[in-house]
Amino acid sequence: MHALEQGGEFKLWQSNLPVVEGEGYILRFWARASRALDLHFHLYGEGCPRNICLEEKVVRLDAAWQEYEVPFFAAGTSASGLNLFVRDAGSVWIDDVSLRAGDSSVYRRDFENGTVLLNYTDTTHALQLDATYRRLDIPGSTVFDGATVTVESVPAWDGRILLRGSAGVPRARRGDLHQNEPNPFNPSTRIRFELVESEHVRLAVYDTRGRLVRVLLDRALPADQEHTVSWDGTDRFAKPVRSGTYICRIDTPSFREARKMTLLR
Repeated sequence: MHALEQGGEFKLWQSNLPVVEGEGYILRFWARASRALDLHFHLYGEGCPRNICLEEKVVRLDAAWQEYEVPFFAAGTSASGLNLFVRDAGSVWIDDVSLRAGDSSVYRRDFENGTVLLNYTDTTHALQLDATYRRLDIPGSTVFDGATVTVESVPAWDGRILLRGSAGVPRARRGDLHQNEPNPFNPSTRIRFELVESEHVRLAVYDTRGRLVRVLLDRALPADQEHTVSWDGTDRFAKPVRSGTYICRIDTPSFREARKMTLLR
């Protein structure tokens, strides 16, 4: 444990910590203060650009012990030193300082209502979760589809926000959206769907970023029969869209479903 009991800028703790350029690390430590204070810290080493292996960071301390963790990639290869500073009068306690290699390749931070997953590598990682989580639900997205998961794949240099628990007891299936035919297609394709009961239907096309391309249908329809709608590969301004993948999504008061469609010009 390290403590400081006077004001000004003082070095609190330092040691030789080897880091390798481009490798991921997590710096962890526990800290508290006699009153609200800012704790400044950085890693320095002669093998890093401008002798800085980790740029200066700041955390706010208070009277309660709290664990802090900072994921980062080393800017260079060096035997680095860790400096911690306070610039105001007061007492600060630092304990259990560690620098662990590799932990920041896939970074996870849990919150009361969910968790955040960040993949800092150039490879997709499938993460086994410790409970059931629920993906975000974004119209037009086949990734953020509201599904419940116990394993989640995070693509390279990407992240995921998952909500804790399931969305509740699933409702009985109230319809079906079939795969468009033909697929891939050019210049047009047919989209078929069925309803269990008569209700209002909105059928729309989105791009892979979730942006609306065109609404194909937005009205009440009868049940117990197959409905067919065609899309000619144009947007809501009647202009042809580019080749690529698009999302067909159906929304009704009782169910929602999406399918990928591929347009080849």
